[in-house]
This record gives sequence, C-alpha cells and structure tokens, in this order.
Amino acid sequence: MEQNSEAGLNRIIYLFEQLHQLSITREEYQELKTWARSSPANARIWNDFFDEEKSRADVALWNTFDSDAAFERLNRKFRRRSAVRYTAIAASLLLVVAMGLLFIAERNERWGRQKMAQVNDIQPGRNKAVLKFSGDKTIALNDVQNGIQINEKGLAYQNGELIDPQQGAVTRQVTLSVPKGGKYEIKLDDGTRIWVNAFTELKFPERFKGSKYREVELSGEAYFEVAHDAARPFRVKMQEETVEVLGTSFNLSNYTADDFSKATLLSGKVGIDIPKTKGGNERTVLLPGQQAVYDKQLKQLHVADIDAKNAISWKNGDFMFDNEHISSIVKQLERWYDIKVSYQHNFKGFYFSGIVSRSQPLSAVLDMLASTGKIRYSINKERKEVILSRE
Repeated sequence: MEQNSEAGLNRIIYLFEQLHQLSITREEYQELKTWARSSPANARIWNDFFDEEKSRADVALWNTFDSDAAFERLNRKFRRRSAVRYTAIAASLLLVVAMGLLFIAERNERWGRQKMAQVNDIQPGRNKAVLKFSGDKTIALNDVQNGIQINEKGLAYQNGELIDPQQGAVTRQVTLSVPKGGKYEIKLDDGTRIWVNAFTELKFPERFKGSKYREVELSGEAYFEVAHDAARPFRVKMQEETVEVLGTSFNLSNYTADDFSKATLLSGKVGIDIPKTKGGNERTVLLPGQQAVYDKQLKQLHVADIDAKNAISWKNGDFMFDNEHISSIVKQLERWYDIKVSYQHNFKGFYFSGIVSRSQPLSAVLDMLASTGKIRYSINKERKEVILSRE
C-alpha cells in the first residue's frame, strides 16, 4: 500500500490510534516503526507523538481554532486532487492534522489528571556495567561502547580496544555485573553472544578451552545466541535450574526476588534440569515457541506455547505488555529506570497490554498506562520514587 495515498494515510492514522489506546499488536507496532524510519519527516512525527512538551503546545494551539472545520477544508482540498498521488509534504500535513483530531483532546484530559506529576522526568537506562575479578579487582566499562568480547589477547570492547589482557595460561572466572538502569552485551570466547538486562550478573570463564561443558551462571535476565559445538554443550546454571543446549537462541529470566523463573526458546532445542526431591534431576525439553515457567515455591515447572518474540522485546528496545499485571510491569520499570515504586491503593486485578519504547523517559511509559483511565502517578526525581494511585 502506498503510504502517500489516502488509504496509506488512513492506515498510519489507525496505527497511531492503536498505539495511543494501548491496543496495538506487535506486528502493527513494527509496521509503524518501519514507517517512522522511512523518512526524516516521518521520524519527526514519530518523535512529536512522544514529545510531551510539544504536545502541550499543540493542545494550546488546537484549542484556539475550529479543528473540525480546518480538517474538513484540508481534506476537501486533497480529495479534489484524488487522481494525483499525495506528495510527502501534503501527506505529512494531513497526518499531523488527523492525529491532532484523534489524540490531542484526549491527551489534554489525560494531562489534566496528571497535575500531580513532577515536571522533572527520569531518563531511561543505558549501557552500564562492571567487570569483577577474583581478588576484588573491578573495571567500570565504558558506557559509550555497546559491549565487550573475548579475543586472543583477552577482554576487549567490540571495537577491539583492549580492556584487560589475559594473565598467563590460567583461565580466570569473570563476572559481568549490570546494575539497575543498565544493559550490556558480551561475546564469549566460543562465539556465543549474550545480551544482559538490567540488575543482572553473568559469571563466565575467560576461556572454555579444556572444559567438557561451556558453563556460565546467571542471576537476572539475559538473551543468548549460543554458538554450535556438538562436542561441548552450553550450560546456564541458575538458582535451581540448569539449562543445557548445543546451539540455539533463548531468553532466561531468573531474578532472585521473583517467585518464578522463565526460559523461552526461539530456535533450536534446550533441556531444563530440575533437582528431584529424592536426588537426581528431571529433564524437560523445550521446542521453539515454548516457555517454561518454574514456580520456586511449589518446585513445579509448567510449559506453554507462546509468542516467544514477546520475551525478548527488552533486547529489541521495547516494553511489551500482554495482559500483564501492574506488579510485573512495575518490577521491569524499577530495574530499567533505577527507581522505587510505591502504591497508594490495592491494584489487585489491574492488567495492561501495550508497547512502548525503552528509550523513552519514565513519564512516557507511565502516561501510556495512565491513558487507560485506571491509574495516576507522581514522580519524585530527586528521590527516584514513583507513587501510583487509582483513578
């Protein structure tokens, strides 16, 4: 469909409306992001949609004239030229006006409910991590770099800049510690790539040489793309479970404070070993598109078919909530924005669905939740605190 045609414009307007109402699907969101990247004009419209200050100005301007009449005049003007394709500029103008009709009035009401929110906002997480070695040696990693690798000389950034040379033939155990408000990537000595989420620790050997297994330890969340090696299975040890693979891609979430841990398989095959009460392990095999949820209290593992890509939305730069309870959403926000959230009311039974970019400041995510009319919030930037209350 031509994006500059009337049908194409209507499609984009529809997608923005779905995004605003937290009803957009993953496929629709990707379609809208692709459109936003297709031209500088589209990118400006996309950014303006999330720009609170500009939107406030739009509200004031919009209230000074008859928006319905203005839109109808512009619409008639373009319809008279229906035989000619819309130009990019005309399409952008029509889209801006149409978006105003669809969203600005509702945003005005929403911001009225958010008077208690502070002007100061909290920015999203960024590349931030620390390497820890035995003997209390630590190295704070460069936040300009996306990640690190292990090459023939030792630990280095992805651009090849050496961080710490290997010391002799002894293989060191290293911990990549990513704090709240951080993320980082690492490429291990065997070629396995790992994306590490906020508030996570990954322990790994500097070299896998001479080992029967390629083994790492995880506390937190990470996405793995494991290099294939039939002779040496790759193992991830967690609090109670052990995940074993040969070569595959999967996501593991194993935060200590959570009641459940999750293993989600995107490709290949993995085995999950759970200790038996009377000794030994019980293995469960996952196939692509399946997720295993382990109840730490009941010591039970449940496997279900899901849309596995939702589990790695964080790795792709998005929050994706699919009928998710507010408490689960809050935990993600606390880790990514390094904040503390408190509740003024009981939020039992409060579930949300929607998608929002993790590159947005905290208020953008909270505004999306508040637009449902279910909650209000206030932000204290100095104390890095958020208070949630019911409407």
